[in-house]
Amino acid sequence: QASQDGVLEIISLGEDSLHSMMRVTARLLVARHRKDPAAHYRRATSLDLYTRPEQTIDIDGEPWERTPARFSVLPRALRVVMPQPANGKLL
Repeated sequence: QASQDGVLEIISLGEDSLHSMMRVTARLLVARHRKDPAAHYRRATSLDLYTRPEQTIDIDGEPWERTPARFSVLPRALRVVMPQPANGKLL
């Protein structure tokens, strides 16, 4: 996730077992992932990703680049345009 302040929110989905990753993923869906000791949560301005062996990075189902890779976010780099609510109030 990216926030307005230019900081990435990084979450690992458990340990090296499929069971652990599935448990943390299920907890992520109900916003309880931070309570799982196998989930690791960090905030950073950039993330360097290394794998052995090199892996293709998949973004929205499309192959993108290969590892190693660096991820970062620029503050306010994404603009979202929405219609005015019918009742004039924002959520």
